[in-house]
Amino acid sequence: TVNELTIDMAIFADNVAENSVTIANDLHRTGARMGVTKKHSRAVDYGASLMFADYSDGNARFEMNLFAAYEFTPAPQSLRILTKIDTLDFSKKSDDIGSAVNIKTLAIPYFAPSGYSIFSTQLDWRHQFGEYWFTGSPDMWYGSSVRLAVDNNGAGYTELGVQAGYDFSEWFGMKLNSRMLRSSEIDVTASSLLFTIRWP
Repeated sequence: TVNELTIDMAIFADNVAENSVTIANDLHRTGARMGVTKKHSRAVDYGASLMFADYSDGNARFEMNLFAAYEFTPAPQSLRILTKIDTLDFSKKSDDIGSAVNIKTLAIPYFAPSGYSIFSTQLDWRHQFGEYWFTGSPDMWYGSSVRLAVDNNGAGYTELGVQAGYDFSEWFGMKLNSRMLRSSEIDVTASSLLFTIRWP
């Protein structure tokens, strides 16, 4: 759809599953996210979002995101570049979490910066299948992404990811996601498998 404006809002309550300490302490948060997206043309879209959250340990989080994207090729084999700016601010910040020998000793055992921002550019490729594209094909997709970023402290980040999804039926599907983040500040390798049940 060309020249489409989308406004969305979501209220959430979830666990802060950032590491073994936050899981063991049953740390959780509640909040709201609001966003607006403008699809300027088939290839161009941009938008912004705000997020507020209260943590069970008395902390509070404010997040703002701005993005612009350009799609070089459309589905079923889409290639898209995304540029965005993310800002993150906590009422109580974590101290030296990156250099802590034992994060159990920290008052705030998760990433909680004050006045933090990061600028990133990401390239996404995705190949979709399904009846809409190919007769008799199951609903599935796979893709990859690469992201380069720099934060307000001058630290650079490189992230590589692969994703795949498969719908076994109209009401049941799964999604696989794997990513590797490397920088002078932190190294993270993570994989997840998500099962989705749609009802009704």
